Amino acid sequence: MIRFFIFFFLIQTLPVAGATNEEILAVMARQTIEQHIRPGYLQLQTQSVRLHKKMQTLCDAPSPANLTQTQDQFAKTVLAFSFIEHIHFGPMVDFYRRERFAYWPDRKGRGARAVRKILRLEKDQTVLTADKLANKSVAVQGLTALELVLFQNQDKLLREKNSFPCRYGQTIAQNLVTIANQVVDGWGPKTDIVHQMLDPKPDNSRYRNRKEVVQEIYQAIVSGFQVLHDVRLKPVLGKSIERPKPKRAAFWRSGLAIDVMQSYLKGLRHLVEVSGFQNMLPANDVDLQRHVAMVYKEINQGFQSFEQENLNIADVVSHEDLRGVYEKIAARITHLNAGFARNFAVAADLPLGFNALDGD
Repeated sequence: MIRFFIFFFLIQTLPVAGATNEEILAVMARQTIEQHIRPGYLQLQTQSVRLHKKMQTLCDAPSPANLTQTQDQFAKTVLAFSFIEHIHFGPMVDFYRRERFAYWPDRKGRGARAVRKILRLEKDQTVLTADKLANKSVAVQGLTALELVLFQNQDKLLREKNSFPCRYGQTIAQNLVTIANQVVDGWGPKTDIVHQMLDPKPDNSRYRNRKEVVQEIYQAIVSGFQVLHDVRLKPVLGKSIERPKPKRAAFWRSGLAIDVMQSYLKGLRHLVEVSGFQNMLPANDVDLQRHVAMVYKEINQGFQSFEQENLNIADVVSHEDLRGVYEKIAARITHLNAGFARNFAVAADLPLGFNALDGD
């Protein structure tokens, strides 16, 4: 069954005639690591380092121009994180690194209240030292905390050199660099997870065979689409147009909510394509391939219409016509995920009732 669905992919990536299923699955694992995971985390590392430098400049020389440049770099770092956020295995999930990098969703607002308390009192000196901050609550040490610093304390950031809020933000940025470095190192060529993904064996602690490796990638894709719909898009709609919930969107304070959703989708699509799962759709079924391309195009057109009008998430979910476009995006993502899940499950020989979020 696998050979039938990815014959076209095999032609493109494996020039060796008569390749086995084992070789096909090995290519999928290697391409996922080398073309998606490593580049994604390297980009996150690069943007985090630049963010830390911008924070240093802002603290040393407060000015509207430096604040704007720092906020712009914050946006680039957030989008780099969103692009690779769907990888829920490996070094990023160890030691709560994912939650420490960006604590969201914060459904009851406890994390935001903790950050505001730190900023209001300006007494907790432990948040000004990176190693001490790393041992505090995950809610006060990542991108969501830095968003509050940069977008709800602008007067204080500009008022004085090396102010408490700015030094706190600088420490957060330093903490982000540390986490990004750890994750990049954790995906190095000689690391345990890479070794086990590329050479799974029955006595390995993570992956006993190549099918389990592909199942991990499958989970990342299908659960990623499900999270995009269920956790990111749907809650923002609220119960009705009269009662929307725009503040349930990630990074709404910085005006990045729509951009984050789009970047998350781009990351998932990139994983589908470079891993080889895209080619698991029947190669001889031209209509299905075209249908997938059409769905992506419709989703992108919806997001782009918001960008062209420079709309924020509150505008979108509270205006009848715009809300309709947003609801269509959500519906198309669900449709896309259902099709992928069905075809990927068959191709990877997984049961159709497999729950990607539960892992069972």
